[in-house]
Amino acid sequence: MYKRVLVPVDGSEIADRALDEAINLTKGHPVELKIVFIGRDDEISQQVIEVAMTRAVNAGLNPVSALLGKIETEEIADVILQEAREWAADVIVMATHGRRGVAHMILGSVTEGVIRASPVPVLVIRGP
Repeated sequence: MYKRVLVPVDGSEIADRALDEAINLTKGHPVELKIVFIGRDDEISQQVIEVAMTRAVNAGLNPVSALLGKIETEEIADVILQEAREWAADVIVMATHGRRGVAHMILGSVTEGVIRASPVPVLVIRGP
């Protein structure tokens, strides 16, 4: 069983589904849950973190959270991986928006970057 579950959130519906899966992994087990958001330290970022924390607390968990700061899109995977290493996560649970074709080529995939370089398992929740 995993002992430390890291879940990045961004306020999207699919990220909420990933959070639900992370909550399900931890419920009823002595597992730590860390919710992270990568963005500016502003009202929206705080709101996303607070909503995610409330969902986890309402599920009976005692999560921790971190706002990892504003960075360029291509660096998001690196920041998630660095947090996973520093916090000693056993698994990363995250969403993929399922972009394909030109959108994927232009925007890339944070999830793909995490999967390629992760030292721990990555549970990916797909978007519609």
